[in-house]
Amino acid sequence: MQVSWNWLSEHVDLEGLTPDEVAHRLTMGGLEVESVTALGGHLDGVVVGHVVACEKHPDADTLSVCRVDVGAEEPLSIVCGAPNVATGVFAPVATIGTTLPGGLKIKKGKLRGQPSFGMLCSAVELEVSDDADGLLLLPDHTPGTPIADALSLRDTVIEIGVTPNRGDALSIIGVARDVAALLGRERRTPEPRAQVQTSGTVDALLSVTIDDAVGCPRYAAAVVEDVKIGPSPEWMQQRLRAVGQRPVNNIVDVTNYILFEYGQPLHAFDLDHLHGAQLQVRRAEEGAEIETLDGTSRALEAGDLLICDAARPVAVAGVMGGADSEISDDTTRIAIECANFEPSTVRRTKQRLKLYTESSYRFERGVDQTAIPEVVARTLELIVATQEALGQSCRVASGIIDLNPTPYVAPVIALDPALPGTILGIEVSEDVTTTWLRRLGLGVTRSAETLDVAIPAFRPDLERPIDLVEEIGRCLGFDALPSDPVRGQLGIEPVERTDAPVAQSRNPRVSSARLAQLERLRDVVASAGYFEAVNWAMTDPRRLALLRDDASLLTLQNPLGVESSVMRTTLLAGLLDNVAFNLARGAERVGLFEIGAVFPDVGVAAENDEPQMFAAVLTGAAELGWAGSGRKVDGHDLASVVALVGEAIGHPLRVAAHTGALPGHAHPAVSADVVGEGGTVLGWIGGVHPSVLDAWGIDAPVFAVELSLAAAFAQVRTSSHATEPPRTPASRRDVALEVDQTVTYGEIVALLSSLGQKYFEQFDVFDVYEGERLPAGRKSIALRMTYRDPNGSLTDKQVEKAHQRIVGQLVERLGATQR
Repeated sequence: MQVSWNWLSEHVDLEGLTPDEVAHRLTMGGLEVESVTALGGHLDGVVVGHVVACEKHPDADTLSVCRVDVGAEEPLSIVCGAPNVATGVFAPVATIGTTLPGGLKIKKGKLRGQPSFGMLCSAVELEVSDDADGLLLLPDHTPGTPIADALSLRDTVIEIGVTPNRGDALSIIGVARDVAALLGRERRTPEPRAQVQTSGTVDALLSVTIDDAVGCPRYAAAVVEDVKIGPSPEWMQQRLRAVGQRPVNNIVDVTNYILFEYGQPLHAFDLDHLHGAQLQVRRAEEGAEIETLDGTSRALEAGDLLICDAARPVAVAGVMGGADSEISDDTTRIAIECANFEPSTVRRTKQRLKLYTESSYRFERGVDQTAIPEVVARTLELIVATQEALGQSCRVASGIIDLNPTPYVAPVIALDPALPGTILGIEVSEDVTTTWLRRLGLGVTRSAETLDVAIPAFRPDLERPIDLVEEIGRCLGFDALPSDPVRGQLGIEPVERTDAPVAQSRNPRVSSARLAQLERLRDVVASAGYFEAVNWAMTDPRRLALLRDDASLLTLQNPLGVESSVMRTTLLAGLLDNVAFNLARGAERVGLFEIGAVFPDVGVAAENDEPQMFAAVLTGAAELGWAGSGRKVDGHDLASVVALVGEAIGHPLRVAAHTGALPGHAHPAVSADVVGEGGTVLGWIGGVHPSVLDAWGIDAPVFAVELSLAAAFAQVRTSSHATEPPRTPASRRDVALEVDQTVTYGEIVALLSSLGQKYFEQFDVFDVYEGERLPAGRKSIALRMTYRDPNGSLTDKQVEKAHQRIVGQLVERLGATQR
């Protein structure tokens, strides 16, 4: 929301305050200010000029040589081609060295032999309007006056990042209300002046009915005849430009002006284009269509709320008007709509039609239906004023139509006077609470034990006592609240809280011990060179179908698009997106992990609806840099992550030959199970299937691991112990074995783990070969064995003896041949 300082000052006393001071207080009061921008500075160097002489150029029929007084000692000689330049006119002059908004830098020059020391400007060249027909002619001004001052362009725009719950702050009056409350200033929004009604009664000119009081709680309309369509006054255009709105014409500009001033969207219909002079609020029929103001024909669905005349839809309620009844240059009679529409109805229609307008942005957050009579009066006041500026005397129909089938009844929240102090951690007296809430426009009365707070229609976000506590907190200023460390239990497992300041509606679901485990897991995996990814839980069902054959996915009712319309059932959907993104930008190695919830089929029991999962992916070069071996990563590189996960959570994990069905996206020849104590399968590890990689546009092998943290945490925790760093040197021996192709990595791990050889410490696989040099059905595996004696240095004889014993066992039990 862009707020003009000049406009804001009409509605609240800002005397003695600076924009930066107001911006800081608004931010500390919950309305975060994103920027403060001074306007008018882009026209520095442009001043008022008075043309004291104007003669035809001797060598060009379309040019004039002018003498222009700009407040200097001598008038400037300026060559000008504008058709309306003449002796005696006042116009903007860009002096030498000025850079105009379009980027043109003014320099001394010659035009057809005549020197020119500046430039007389049009409105479009200054970007103050779209008029490019000639010079921007000014009323009499002192020559040399900065043009920004002469045109009252000096202003400051405060841009506020309004949160979705604060629809009341999407208006000048709403922000003024907060400024007045937070700074103790006087609000001074004037009452709209009543207009002389010189036409017939509005009921005789227009008929309005509401068929859906839920979708439209209130609908008001007024009629104005004998209007003239033309530009709105310059002051109105300047206000609209300051808040980022392009002026259109006087009627449309009035509706936009009201939208930003009151936060109330309006719509103006050409009354002569409404069949039967009727407006009807009803739901759409299946198959209906409407051509909206943007010139697009849109198919409607049953449930869309429409404004219709006697023959057809003329507007999508709360979103956009129809092209058939829009204001045109020939319009002479208008019907003004000022209504309130149910937020969720507008939101659904807007999302489906992909029509994002200033009106829908406000209606979906809720507008103040009780302000409608005042808004209509202010609208008529501005329409009459803009008509008078054009020399037109319009006629306002007598009365307004105001249908209010469901009048607003203010809800009342019972607030314990002690609650604000308890929650905020400071002393907040009942008088302070009452004063602040009343400043914000809330009604407060005292009952026997509570403060009964009536919530006005412009604050639909206030629903609970804790909401009122937040209002007190932001009024006091978030920077004024204590910053003591939070004490108490946080988290996922049900834990009874006796120290909570407010009643808990549901038990917490994560213990602080579990949070510590998860944090340790992140640290351990990140220290191994993997980066943590945090992806959206919503994903594309088409991508998800490539990874999992899920029969019934959790589908969002109002998705932003098909690409985020279902909840994920695996973390790999997002991680593969990350891999594709990084590889496309030249990354040589990508190692990522993610910890997050997945959402299985809708039929899963509620207590298991969001299981925590761990997943990691790895692709690219095993070692980066000029000294790297050039080797590409494989599944063995990723297998180390499994051991790290087990170390972090305190449950040893290992890789074993898979015993059941692997997920469809796993490469069947390069995959295995991740198992815990007792052989419990916790997940899988291996290559991602090439068909899946093709769908993601990835042309390099990707290895992945995915396991259930819930199942891992359920394992019996083993006792942990510390091990001293080795003080003695290690010895290594390599061996290459020819084995049957059915022998798996897991079998080798299980065999070597069972030998109990005294000096054997660990092993690594550094090569696997299958090819024409080996008999059919055979492969070669190269192992690097590490031997160490913690009590002293090993001799070559000891190492060789231990090595031969292990190799012998491998040959005997695996049916291997040493190469």
